[in-house]
Amino acid sequence: MMEPPHKLVVIKSSITGIGWKDAYKQRLMELVKNVNIIVTRTYFFLKFIFVNELEDDNTDNVFNLEDLINEDFREVLMLLLSAYKMEKRKKTEKLETFKTIINKHRENFLERTSYKPIDLNTDNR
Repeated sequence: MMEPPHKLVVIKSSITGIGWKDAYKQRLMELVKNVNIIVTRTYFFLKFIFVNELEDDNTDNVFNLEDLINEDFREVLMLLLSAYKMEKRKKTEKLETFKTIINKHRENFLERTSYKPIDLNTDNR
């Protein structure tokens, strides 16, 4: 099993209702937009991988869809679509299997969708 995600707290409120400072509102809106793009592309990419693997007659190994319909696979997929540095992760056989499957389709997906991974690292801003 992969490392558990960081604890997140969800607050449903307007930006003014939570007292968000005006100086940071633009950055917040940009972050929300980028996260939405990454999540949407993650599900597009999932479908892309599944369809291509299931249609691929040249696959040496039998593609086991059940092994990839889980939160761990979606997490790795999302991180790779957000320009996350995967070398920070603990290397496991499961992670390497996920990366192999994802990388097999990644360039084709990026080219066909003209998607460029988004860097959410706030240090770059």
